[in-house]
Amino acid sequence: MLTEVFIVDFCWHSPYKRALRQIKGKEYEDIIKLCTDEINIPSSTHMAEALLLRATFYLLRGEMNCAMEDFEQLLAMDSVDKHVSILKCISLVNSNLGALACDAGW
Repeated sequence: MLTEVFIVDFCWHSPYKRALRQIKGKEYEDIIKLCTDEINIPSSTHMAEALLLRATFYLLRGEMNCAMEDFEQLLAMDSVDKHVSILKCISLVNSNLGALACDAGW
C-alpha cells in the first residue's frame, strides 16, 4: 500500500509531468528547467520524452546547439527505437513549432 502511494505520488510530481501540465496551461517559462530536472533523475522513466521536449523548446528559443545535443542524446539511447525517435522529433517540431512560438510570444 505504501509503495503504491509512493509510485502515484512520484508520478504526479514528476518534473516532466509538471512540464506537460504547464504546457496545457500555456505556461512556458519553466519547461526547460523542468525537463532538465527530469533528465537529472537517474531512474527517470520519462528521460526520452524530457529530452525531446527540452530540445523542442531550445529550438523555439533559437538555441540550436543545445537542441542538437538533446536530439543526439535521444538518438543515442539504447532504449529508444531509432525510427520512432526520428519520427517523434520530426512530427513534434513540425506540428508544434509555430503554435508554441505564437503562444509563447517568440
